[in-house]
Amino acid sequence: MNAAAITAEPYIGSNDFWNTVITVVAALVVGAGAAWATLAAARPKRKLLWGDVENLRLIASRQAAASIEILHGGVSLQNPRVVRLTLKNSGRRDIVAADFASGDNSLVFNFHNTILSIISTDVEPNSAPEPALSSIGSNLCIQPGLIKSGQKVSISVLVDGDRKPVDCTAAHIVETPVKRAKKSDEFKPFLRRNSNWFINLIAYAVVAGFIVAFSAIWKALKG
Repeated sequence: MNAAAITAEPYIGSNDFWNTVITVVAALVVGAGAAWATLAAARPKRKLLWGDVENLRLIASRQAAASIEILHGGVSLQNPRVVRLTLKNSGRRDIVAADFASGDNSLVFNFHNTILSIISTDVEPNSAPEPALSSIGSNLCIQPGLIKSGQKVSISVLVDGDRKPVDCTAAHIVETPVKRAKKSDEFKPFLRRNSNWFINLIAYAVVAGFIVAFSAIWKALKG
């Protein structure tokens, strides 16, 4: 049996060995806690993302539209479109009615075409509350109410006119930034958007733990 093995045998299971193990485990726990705290800090308490994800003609072909008449309230529509607006509370806290600082005019989106009808409102998850809505001209108002953390709301409206962008013209929600979602990460979960960074951080913590453990064992073998 070589000298290294002889030296290692009494070390493994000794007080010094277990002190080293406890130190390494504590370092990994602290590292994981720091990683989680960093992620939590990077995710704001409340944040509302929005995007106009669909803007579709009811009749795709203009030639076909010339021979088909679509009526709404007895009025013939020239270029009917369905526009879908999606909202998501990507923060870690709920948005509640009291956070809407300007009442019914706190959160307003302009479709730049008169809104003829609010066709549907879908929420995810299904158990989430459905927001109350109202429309005036080309403006869609999200009335004060609960939007839970992680909740997604999809609103489809009927307009008549050429394709135009949707703009957020009022966003008066207390301590809640309201931003258009980027195409690269639109409505993706927080950890999915930051998965590479999170995985790298965990990998570094694990490698650091192995280095600390190896250094302690090597020091004991050399001592």
